[in-house]
Amino acid sequence: MQVHVEKVEPIVGFLDRFLSTERVEVKCSGGITSDSPKFYTYINQISNIYFSSPEFSANVNSIHSFLILMHSDLSADIYINDFKVIAEIRLKRNLEVGTLVRGNDIADILESRIPDIDIQDSDSVICCLKVGWKFLLYFNFLSEGRRFDIVSMQTELGRLYRYLSFQYVYHTLESKDCFKEMIDDGWFPFVEILGKDYKELAAMYQNGKSTSDHAVKALLDKFDESRLREMTDKWWENLLFQGKRDLLQAGIDAFLKGTKGDYINCIKNLYTEIEGIMRLLYFEDTGQGNRIGQEEFISHLIAVGEQTAGDANSLLLPQQFLKYLTESVFTSFNVETGTVDLSRHSAAHGVATGKDYTVERALQAILTLNQIYFYLPSPSNDAE
Repeated sequence: MQVHVEKVEPIVGFLDRFLSTERVEVKCSGGITSDSPKFYTYINQISNIYFSSPEFSANVNSIHSFLILMHSDLSADIYINDFKVIAEIRLKRNLEVGTLVRGNDIADILESRIPDIDIQDSDSVICCLKVGWKFLLYFNFLSEGRRFDIVSMQTELGRLYRYLSFQYVYHTLESKDCFKEMIDDGWFPFVEILGKDYKELAAMYQNGKSTSDHAVKALLDKFDESRLREMTDKWWENLLFQGKRDLLQAGIDAFLKGTKGDYINCIKNLYTEIEGIMRLLYFEDTGQGNRIGQEEFISHLIAVGEQTAGDANSLLLPQQFLKYLTESVFTSFNVETGTVDLSRHSAAHGVATGKDYTVERALQAILTLNQIYFYLPSPSNDAE
């Protein structure tokens, strides 16, 4: 449904807060989800202005998505429900064109756009989209001298769509105690397990259950030879990973053999290769390879990951991964106090205890390498 309105009232934004008795702050652009109470304040006012006419009044409850373009002559075009929205995503693995894309296939959502509607740089825009059982609202009211930035809109729509689609991930991060417990146990919202796998894992921690719960075992059981091959096939497209293929494959093969001794071999092997890839990346980008500490090569990886992600709220979670690497993979040990949790350092120096070389830690090492792969520039695996 499309409706053209000859005359609408000019809007400059939403009153956001009072600065004094005579001065207020007006929000002219931004994005919000239906989790925020402000959403309902905004959407009710928009509805009263644009959807109170006879064309809409009988069917207003059936509206779930809309795009309003307010033109410079104060006319407006209103699009309801059936306009096309395209999301640009990054895939976990290579898929053929025409393949059904599931939530478990998504590594990140980069942006969302509306391809078939011409939006002029002189238009003010309001857009509301339904995502699952929630909504996102984007608005940009132009003032004199400003031009509409379509790229900014696409990025913001992508951010909001990503947040609502993967809200279970962000909820874990927002619960600091829960996230810390996961890191302490070696878990992270790894790219490979986003989707049903991570939902079940996160629910276990949010419910206060131990790591021996069935959710962890169910997750481990899913990583058979077929899934690991599907996950790692793309690694060899990257020169850093390709140069270490024999070493990395040896660790993965050990994991698949499935004995205690093999998990020890897997971890001993892959923990050193995690550091090796990060050091080689640092050398490639800076020309410096000697006398650098873990702080330098970890920080450099995160900076590369932030550039690859292009958005601080990306599902690649670079800042959170910094915390994971520092507090789990590369955490320090102290023999005198008995603090010798399994890490790159305790394993390399031979002070970690045998009981810590578990199947969980072995899989986490593989998933950490996969996370690093997604931080590195690589052949495109984006899709629309």
